[in-house]
Amino acid sequence: MNPVTANIPSGNQLPADVASAGISENIGAQVPLNVILTDSEGNKVISKDWFKDGRPVVLVMAYYSCPMLCNMVLTGVADAVKTMPGNVGEKYRIITVSIDPSDTPESARKFSSKYIGAVGNKVKNNGWEFLVGSESEVKRIGDAVGFRYKYIPRNKEYAHGAGIMVLTPDGKLSRCLYGIEYKPRDFKLAILEASDRRLVSTTERIMMFCYAYDSHSQGYALVAVNIMKLGGIVTVIVLGGAIIWLNFKYKDRKKYHG
Repeated sequence: MNPVTANIPSGNQLPADVASAGISENIGAQVPLNVILTDSEGNKVISKDWFKDGRPVVLVMAYYSCPMLCNMVLTGVADAVKTMPGNVGEKYRIITVSIDPSDTPESARKFSSKYIGAVGNKVKNNGWEFLVGSESEVKRIGDAVGFRYKYIPRNKEYAHGAGIMVLTPDGKLSRCLYGIEYKPRDFKLAILEASDRRLVSTTERIMMFCYAYDSHSQGYALVAVNIMKLGGIVTVIVLGGAIIWLNFKYKDRKKYHG
């Protein structure tokens, strides 16, 4: 089923208003840093504060009365979070923004309790926020990242795409992950790809070297050439170590036997 129209009855041709919804890959686009929203406690927040700790941000655009698709997307995010080492709020943050201007801090709070509760103690330091805002402010974010949505009066629902966006620590779109389920490998690699390289471990660097995003499969795949390069480097290191060890043993034996 087309994720854009998962809540809309199927037909031979989609209505124009429904067909206009979806996700565009605006990779490299800057999220506006002066968008003013409201959190689930009624506090005003500004988008630049999402990046104040220098961590990448997983952006989820949804709405809190959505009958199906948003819940499936958020369930996919929660499942991916459970597989990640560390906690949300430490190496990365999650920001969920409602596309429905009628959503309130109370509806955000009820929605957040479901998904933050689903991941147990994996959220630290207010690492997963659920926000609401005016139509104009939220649209600025949607336009920047390429998340197109449309209210369908006859259904009293929003047509929108299924997916999440990963932003760099300076607020630029790094990667889109599509669908309602996110493979642990893809979720982790997308966050690593968006991260400050100074904060990435050697093991994670090797993982990033071995995988690259494949636009056809819309996921990360092994890069055969890089695997061969890595294997060659390991072989050289092993052989070099063996030669040094044998040379040392030879000198030691020669010295011992005069």
